[in-house]
Amino acid sequence: MKKLNLGAQSGLQNKGWDTIDFFKSYNPTILHNLEKIPYPIKDKTYDLITGFDVLEHLNNPIDVLKELHRITKQEGKIHLKVPFWNHAFAHGNCQHVTYFGYGWFEHFVKTYNIYEIKKIKYVPFSIFSWLLPHPRIRKYASYFFGSIIREIDVILVKK
Repeated sequence: MKKLNLGAQSGLQNKGWDTIDFFKSYNPTILHNLEKIPYPIKDKTYDLITGFDVLEHLNNPIDVLKELHRITKQEGKIHLKVPFWNHAFAHGNCQHVTYFGYGWFEHFVKTYNIYEIKKIKYVPFSIFSWLLPHPRIRKYASYFFGSIIREIDVILVKK
C-alpha cells in the first residue's frame, strides 16, 4: 500500500510513508509547495493520503483536493482533519487562511462529484463530548455558544 502524508512534521517519512512539504528542514521525501499544482507525482500513485491540520494553511483547498484526486488510485482514501471554523484552534494561528464548518465537505463532494464521504465526524472539545453526547445537539448548541466542535475528521473515497 502506497501512502502519502501532506506535511512532513509527523516523521512518517521514516516509517514507510512518502511526505510532501516545502520546508526543507522537515526532510520531506517530496520537497514541494502544496499551493503549486500540479504536484511532481504521477497519476494514481497513492492508496492513502493523509493531511492532519494542513488544509487550513492553504489558500485554495478545492484545487488541492482536486489534485489529490489525480494522484490517488481508484477507490483510494484521503483522510483529513481540519479545525472547526469557530473554535479557538482555528483562529489561534496566524497562518490559517481557510476555515471549515458544517457542510463544507458535503458541499464540495456534491459540487465536484469526485469523492464520496466514507466518514465525517465533528469532533467536540473534550468537555462537551459528555455534556452534550448527541451530535445533533452539539451542532445546534455550537451555533449559540461557539467552540463546542474542535475539528472535522473526514475520510473521502475517490470515485
